[in-house]
Amino acid sequence: MLVWPQSPECVPMRVAPALPFVLVAGIVLAACSDSQPGTPTSPEFAAGGLAPSKSGCDTKQLAKDVDAAWAPNTATNGTVSTLVKALASALQNPPDSVTATAKGFEILDAVARGVAVDSTTTAALASPVAVDVVKCMVLGVSPDSLPSTFVDALGPHGAFAVRGKSSDTLAVVSHDLTWSIKPVSPNDWRTVEGTRSGTFNNANYTNATNTALRDSVRALFLAYGMPDSSLNANITNFTRDQSVSPVFDWFTLPREVFQITDGSAGVQITQCGAQGFLQHNPVSTNNQVVLASFVANCPSGPLAGLSPPAPRSLAQRLWHFFAPEPAYAVALSGGSSSKGSNLSPWGVVDPGYVNLVFAPQKVDKSNNQVGVPLFDTSKPSKPLQVTAFSKAGSPFKQGSIFTWIEAINNQGTNVLVCNNWAYTDANGVATFTHAYLNKSGGYTLRFRTVGTKFSTSAGDTPIQVGEGPNPPTSNLFNVKNGTPDENDCNVYVAGQNTLPSP
Repeated sequence: MLVWPQSPECVPMRVAPALPFVLVAGIVLAACSDSQPGTPTSPEFAAGGLAPSKSGCDTKQLAKDVDAAWAPNTATNGTVSTLVKALASALQNPPDSVTATAKGFEILDAVARGVAVDSTTTAALASPVAVDVVKCMVLGVSPDSLPSTFVDALGPHGAFAVRGKSSDTLAVVSHDLTWSIKPVSPNDWRTVEGTRSGTFNNANYTNATNTALRDSVRALFLAYGMPDSSLNANITNFTRDQSVSPVFDWFTLPREVFQITDGSAGVQITQCGAQGFLQHNPVSTNNQVVLASFVANCPSGPLAGLSPPAPRSLAQRLWHFFAPEPAYAVALSGGSSSKGSNLSPWGVVDPGYVNLVFAPQKVDKSNNQVGVPLFDTSKPSKPLQVTAFSKAGSPFKQGSIFTWIEAINNQGTNVLVCNNWAYTDANGVATFTHAYLNKSGGYTLRFRTVGTKFSTSAGDTPIQVGEGPNPPTSNLFNVKNGTPDENDCNVYVAGQNTLPSP
């Protein structure tokens, strides 16, 4: 069956295979009219809502900046100028924010392509075009919060791309091929788009998100990023651990929180050429975290991450329809990747090792019994827990780190702990819900880990670091007589390589 290679907003008519070539193509093209792939068509363009008239939008200045960025005789100028005219028309009375915003995203997409493939312009010349355009769009933020420049994002080390079209899984890749973001497989961008932060109201830019935008337009977003010059100038402001890569800032307009429907992380962040763990947020924010990381495949090629251009002429459409899609990126191994929900400063670090912390908990000193799970001194009491940190003390939110408990009696002899193992959760916390001692007496616990040397994540090859040199110990406590369940005590761990499943 023939498939039209564009978004479902333009769905091809099914035709009988016996029709001649020209007739088949004519019917398919008639079904899609003159709309471009990925562009919403009627009724998605139905007027609704108010245009962002108070945002400083100036389409005349926009047209001048287009001519300054690309010579009038270039293909990019022709494409962008046509879109600017459509945007300006949409802002006439009555203004149509749906069409204006949709055309704005098309212009931003054309700017990204124009900078990447047209040597006649520079990031400094193209940046004013992007700045002008976002002022004419409904993006859920105040004009005061809009970027004043995109020079670094459009430059050789930045990233700049429009995503969110139907069935869009294409990564956003920095121009030097060192950083990328993409939806967590097998999801597309629309699936992982979560709650948008920021509000828009035409009177004062507060109180209400613009629900007038149709889904096909509201799902679109601009993803852009650049190296963080301030953090890279003094890398200790970003990490307490050993830095392995520069720091990179990712942003979106509108601001996106990427989550899968089950609440888990929806975006995969990759840094190519650096092996280590991704840290999210600088230390100055007091919420920096070293995240679970795995070996990644990295894109390559001058057009990696760049969406294929929309065919314009009839001949181009026929060729695009019957020719196979070109390979815009290939995969090469050699990077570190992690999963997250929020975009902000990222960098790759060497955490040194996994350092377990058993604090501020204390084991209850005298109310423990053989066969009864150990608990702490809080009221109400809680099961024992350890938390993972890096060597330098950053929270290590690595899920599936295997941990276990060893018990030492007053004579320094190891004693069996039943149900003594646990895996960390996504927050790096291991909870020993059912751990207890099989003999009465006085004991001290030692908490151990194999670090990240084992993985329970299908398809991800974990990056490995081991256990810290000083496993934490508990306070001295007593255990009274009781009856253990022998089945529980048949399942325990003493550091062997074969680990139980979570």
